[in-house]
Amino acid sequence: MPETFKNTKVKGRITFRIAAVLFLLSAAFELVGLFSAVPLLGAFRGGFSAAVYHLLFAAVYLALGIGIWTASSWCYKLIFAATLLVTLDKLQYIIFRETILVEMMRRAGTYRQLLQAIDRQMFLQILMLVAALFAAGWWGFAAYTYFRRDYFRSSNPDERRPVMPTYEFVCEDCSKSFSVMLSLAEYENKKYECPKCGSKRVKQQITSFQAVTSKKS
Repeated sequence: MPETFKNTKVKGRITFRIAAVLFLLSAAFELVGLFSAVPLLGAFRGGFSAAVYHLLFAAVYLALGIGIWTASSWCYKLIFAATLLVTLDKLQYIIFRETILVEMMRRAGTYRQLLQAIDRQMFLQILMLVAALFAAGWWGFAAYTYFRRDYFRSSNPDERRPVMPTYEFVCEDCSKSFSVMLSLAEYENKKYECPKCGSKRVKQQITSFQAVTSKKS
């Protein structure tokens, strides 16, 4: 009887778990600096406006942390919405860069002389570059999420078992008979080989279709 092999490892699990922890830490930092001034529409604002700003991002980061950790399906769309929100926020540093720079100089305190020693145009370029890189990092994570979206198709990624057909093969080099559970994409891309000798010269055997699920009979 041919041996059956399957791969049910959830791709991206470690990366998403690390991201979840970082988002939860970000939520905590937002709450710690609840009333600290933030750039809004070309000016640094504190008090109630700052509190609303920090609470909004704390709520977003908290939801992302919980949603990613639990692989909740709703979190998939939230990641893209949050990416758009952060991008709009960072656009302030490009659109209102002159005003923000003046305000940063005013609030620099003991570091004002050090900042004034830096060329103004260079400082503006650094400010825009940091904002652009920060937004690019979010879009990179959004792209990674898109390619690893299967992670969010189950509420429990540790126990998820995809429904996949079983294909039977025989190796033309060592005559080993084996069966493999493959997704349609894996089957079409011929991502299988002999488990005994590693040869890709395998021939499919005609068998009846068999689907494998997580439910036990």
